[in-house]
Amino acid sequence: MQNTYDFLDTPAAIEAREEAELGQTHLIGDLADFNEWIDTIDSASTTSIHS
Repeated sequence: MQNTYDFLDTPAAIEAREEAELGQTHLIGDLADFNEWIDTIDSASTTSIHS
């Protein structure tokens, strides 16, 4: 049996899409902030794997 669960059909995803379409979003950072966040996560996961 095929899994038919789709995150995009969840209430949270539908609400987020409506907010985006209506321009009800807020800028919380830029690409540099995102890259720094990813590096932090990557560093933490690498550290915990090798501990």
